[in-house]
Amino acid sequence: MELPLFEMYRGDDHGVKITVTDELDAAVDITGWAFKATLTMNPYSDDDADAPVKVDVPAVSGTDATNGIVTIVLPHGQTRNLVPGLYFFDVQREAYANVKTVFAGRVKVVADATRRTG
Repeated sequence: MELPLFEMYRGDDHGVKITVTDELDAAVDITGWAFKATLTMNPYSDDDADAPVKVDVPAVSGTDATNGIVTIVLPHGQTRNLVPGLYFFDVQREAYANVKTVFAGRVKVVADATRRTG
C-alpha cells in the first residue's frame, strides 16, 4: 500500500484536516476523542520521543467533531528545523481506552528561503 503524499515548507505552520469515517464511509462523531500526530524521517528505527514534530490534540468537541473532523496543526516552532526530505506522518486517536491509527502518509518537506528568527 502506497501512503499518500503531501508537501509542506520547512518552518511553516501546516494544517491537516482529517475526517474520521466508518467502514461505510460515513463520518463518525469523534466528540471527546483525543489525537496524537508524529512526523519522523525513520518510523522504523526512531523512538517517538525523538521525532522532530509531535502534536497532541486534547479531546475535541463542537460541530467539526460531530461531523468527524479534526484538524492537526504542525506548528512552525517544530517544523523550522526540519531537514528537507521525505518524512512519515501518522495520526492516532485515543478513545474508549484504546488507540487506533486513523491517518498515515508521507510528507515531502521543502526548504524555505525565509529563515528569520526575530
